[in-house]
Amino acid sequence: MLVDSDDWLSSNDVVSNLVETAVRDSVDIVVFDFKNIYVDGETKCRKNIPADNKKYLKFIIEHRITASLCTCFYRASLFKDNGIRNVEGINMGEDYSVQPRLIYYAKKISYLQEFIYCYFRSNENSYVNTYNGPKSKNQAMEVIENFFCAKPDYDEYKSSLAAARHISVAREFVNWAKFSGDASIYKQIPRVSSFNYLTNRRLMTKYKIVLLLNQLRLHRLFRFIVKRMMYKVS
Repeated sequence: MLVDSDDWLSSNDVVSNLVETAVRDSVDIVVFDFKNIYVDGETKCRKNIPADNKKYLKFIIEHRITASLCTCFYRASLFKDNGIRNVEGINMGEDYSVQPRLIYYAKKISYLQEFIYCYFRSNENSYVNTYNGPKSKNQAMEVIENFFCAKPDYDEYKSSLAAARHISVAREFVNWAKFSGDASIYKQIPRVSSFNYLTNRRLMTKYKIVLLLNQLRLHRLFRFIVKRMMYKVS
């Protein structure tokens, strides 16, 4: 299991309980719930994992469930036997570049409904207060696409991967609206060339709306809406 240096586990017997669960259920991965810890309180987050492994994997690819290496307990052979490691140089989205590959090889996954992992969120927004434009490549997305393209059942994941590509564009647009507004930076954000994303059933409606506004170049209207929503929330 992985624990970031500024986070912690809920109790001293967490690991022994996870081992017991993994052995009892004969699983490769145990997924568990987590808590976000703030200076003035905490929020508990349920994972709501689908029972079907392939459905769970598709949800991870499509960002319906956030990729999180730290909220799972893994059989070590998933890493060793399949040559899965973090890709050097990927510092943003590294969980997304690794976890789908682990889930793909897992024969059985168990969901333990306990709040085991504690994410410390005291300075959560410090790295997203500015937006300087998209990177030249979405490296994590590239790793996942290359991985599935080489698999015999690639066709089963094509729609999910297409949805993920569109989501990466939508998220760039949202970050621009939240933290920039600079017209020159907006021009760097990719725009989809056709409306075929509207028929992708794997793509959530909220992302379709964002992509449509971007494609129609209604960026000023979108930024106004986003800023108003942020103001109301604050």
